[in-house]
Amino acid sequence: MTNLALRLLVFAIGLPLLGLAIFALPGLEHPFFALLVCVAAALAAHETASFFSSGALRYRGRRIVLPALGALLPAVAYGSVHGLWSADAILFVLVVAVALVLTVQILRRDKGEFLDILPAVESHVFVLIYPGLFASYAVRMLEFPMAGRVVLVFVLAVYLNDSTAYVTGRLFGHRRPQDREFVVPISPNKSLAGFLGGMTATFVVLFTAAHLWPDEFGGTPLETGAIAVLIGTMAIVGDLVESALKRSASIKDSGSLIPGRGGLLDSVDSPLFAAPIYYYAYELLSMGRMV
Repeated sequence: MTNLALRLLVFAIGLPLLGLAIFALPGLEHPFFALLVCVAAALAAHETASFFSSGALRYRGRRIVLPALGALLPAVAYGSVHGLWSADAILFVLVVAVALVLTVQILRRDKGEFLDILPAVESHVFVLIYPGLFASYAVRMLEFPMAGRVVLVFVLAVYLNDSTAYVTGRLFGHRRPQDREFVVPISPNKSLAGFLGGMTATFVVLFTAAHLWPDEFGGTPLETGAIAVLIGTMAIVGDLVESALKRSASIKDSGSLIPGRGGLLDSVDSPLFAAPIYYYAYELLSMGRMV
């Protein structure tokens, strides 16, 4: 089976399952979606940590600690959605976790391990923020009224962008090296055709949502278009950022968990980057409707 066929198959199976998780038990603030985000952040943190030098991860509990750091802030965000604490708790927990990561380093006794301190701090703090903090905004979307629709539109806007960009890039993008246009050196397979195809998909999703659910997405056409540009751009940037991280680590894929796509991080890089922008854009749109 070709890589394109595998990607389309994973998309055809994964998207309905994701939709089921989004809309299951809405009265409990969509717990299956929140759990899915936490698990995805944990697995993505494990993959992200592998980008760093092995010396930074030379301790027994790393297989538990690193995924736990990735899932920590999304879990705290779900607590704030339930009203257990305010959203400010996310910043508090982030500061405490970073302080603990730093403090643990003074317990090292072997001089040979002292050179691992900076790489260890870098890797552990990094996974707290990426994917952890970024993923927490996907959970925070559950704060909004009609959260299922809000999350569904986000998922469609990002993943249809990614899939359409891939398909249109393969069909209409550059054929020869000398024909390459709009090439980003960090990811030379990206093409102008793919970029335009992905952005078009995001525009279609946002404007369709504004038509179907004007109470949730009924901003002016200019506002809807601006949000579509932001989300589409950040989805593409998220993919490029992960490409940059992999280039730095000299690896092709973050893992092999998902057929046709590589690791889990290879599949959630776009929504990770787009989630904070979408959250704040929707919040501003909601505030504008209340004025």
